[in-house]
Amino acid sequence: MAFDRQQVKLTATGYFGSTAPGNEIWSWGLKLSGTTSFDAAAHLADIDMAALSADIETFHQEPTVGISSACSFVTLKAAALDTLGAYITDAVEYQGNGVDGFGGDAAARLPNQVALVVSLRTVTSIGVAVRGRFYVPGVATDPAADGRLTAPQVANVVTAAKAMLDGINATAGANAEPATLQLMSDVGVSTPRSRAVTTVLVGDVYDTVQRRRNALAENYTGLALA
Repeated sequence: MAFDRQQVKLTATGYFGSTAPGNEIWSWGLKLSGTTSFDAAAHLADIDMAALSADIETFHQEPTVGISSACSFVTLKAAALDTLGAYITDAVEYQGNGVDGFGGDAAARLPNQVALVVSLRTVTSIGVAVRGRFYVPGVATDPAADGRLTAPQVANVVTAAKAMLDGINATAGANAEPATLQLMSDVGVSTPRSRAVTTVLVGDVYDTVQRRRNALAENYTGLALA
């Protein structure tokens, strides 16, 4: 994939399970960029990884978000990428609280592949680079009778997600080479596009992420019929 400007790719990674490395790894990523002349290496050199990690920790620790205490956030990684998506410099890793991780809701979590989606939108809904998303791991919330999240649950998640993304933008914007969260794509167009994220949305329907159970091998138990 090609881009119209350089970027710093943030990747949050953790695990499912009460002990490291758990029984499955989860991760999600966000992109930071600025003007078309954005210098990703300069931004990376000045980035406050502790502040960014703290915003993500706060989101994961918020009890009303409903992330299981058996699901941990372990590592934040930042990488400067060129317009072809290749590394400009080595990535920077920040270990917040190591393998001890961070937990929210103490309730038993739903299966690994069940997730809540946080959707990202830009000022326009037309064209490319206008829709993005990431998946909240370790769902441990009780659905309503119709199988949906309740209105208070949705409000709690979107409020916490907004606080996290606002915090990331504030930290990235304070750099000598400022940046904001961006959606970036070259799909279906001759010129790649980048647009700043302006809105965060959370729906009331649970989603699934099949790849989150790929490393969780299924064991079968069988009985012969008489």
